[in-house]
Amino acid sequence: MKKQLVVIALILITTGAWAQESMFTLSYGWANLNPEESDKNAAGWRINGLYEFNPTEGKIAHGLNIGYVLTKYDQTTQAGTTNFSFRSWPVYYAPKVLLGNNDKFKPFLKGALGVHFSKYRSEGVALELEGSETGFYGGLGAGALLFLKETLFLNLEYEWAYQTNYYTGNGFLNTAQLGLGFKF
Repeated sequence: MKKQLVVIALILITTGAWAQESMFTLSYGWANLNPEESDKNAAGWRINGLYEFNPTEGKIAHGLNIGYVLTKYDQTTQAGTTNFSFRSWPVYYAPKVLLGNNDKFKPFLKGALGVHFSKYRSEGVALELEGSETGFYGGLGAGALLFLKETLFLNLEYEWAYQTNYYTGNGFLNTAQLGLGFKF
């Protein structure tokens, strides 16, 4: 009886392992940061790597996102022009809800909850300032997966994020990205 229970348990465990999928997406796109207490937006670009695990090939996937964001803006005053740049490395958990039943096109909604490691730099005529800070990163996103083949897809998404640190204050980051993904 014990052998039969062990065999049944092993069959159920391996069946669950077969009913999973993993995906990796590499994305690039536009980024716009709105730092607190600034009347200017910092525009730039973002690159992302996203690993996702879908345990039952169902509607919910769990992801780990690691990215790099570079945004800049210039501000001119009577004293001269000051160049501001913000570099950020967001690392966060990204749960995703896949919508629809179409195998070729899957819209989705996603969340973002984690941290970001940032560097700030301002260069002006009389002053140069540089600093590093870590802060909260959280947001929401929406997009779609367009499958080119069974294991190859395009990822199009928009993400709005709230990030905090000493240099940007309570800043809002908007990004639009296009990516190439692999399902394995």
